[in-house]
Amino acid sequence: MKLYHGTTSIFQIPDLQKARHNTDFGPGFYVTDKYALANDWLNNKPGKRINYYEVTLSQLTTCNLSIKIFKKANIEWAKFIYNNRHNKVKKIQYALVIGPIADNGLANWFQKIDKKEITWDELATKIKFNRYKSKQFCFLNSDSLKLLKYVGCK
Repeated sequence: MKLYHGTTSIFQIPDLQKARHNTDFGPGFYVTDKYALANDWLNNKPGKRINYYEVTLSQLTTCNLSIKIFKKANIEWAKFIYNNRHNKVKKIQYALVIGPIADNGLANWFQKIDKKEITWDELATKIKFNRYKSKQFCFLNSDSLKLLKYVGCK
């Protein structure tokens, strides 16, 4: 499977020291299986590039890494993202997390949770989870990064 990373740099091996905190799945290396989406992540920055990587899906099922897969957006997924975006996760539990990409609309719901204007149970009935279809892969440690094979840059 081809995976894409929008960047302004060319690199074969991602540097997790440069990973941003308070992101959906934690501080890791994010890629997607959609070229257009990786391109959109750059918001028309000058010098943008798309790095290509390959991962063999069978590797994911046979490796000894702790992998969390959200097959679809749901309240568990939303809470996971909330905890990561709000820096509530003290220790990274997974080597790789795969699941739908959240948007800023979810951040608005999180503000309502923070202000106690809505409960998680109420939120579960209000979010249109089926709108979150694009997938992201977050490689959270050096062992998981070994699953990626650099292919090139465009």
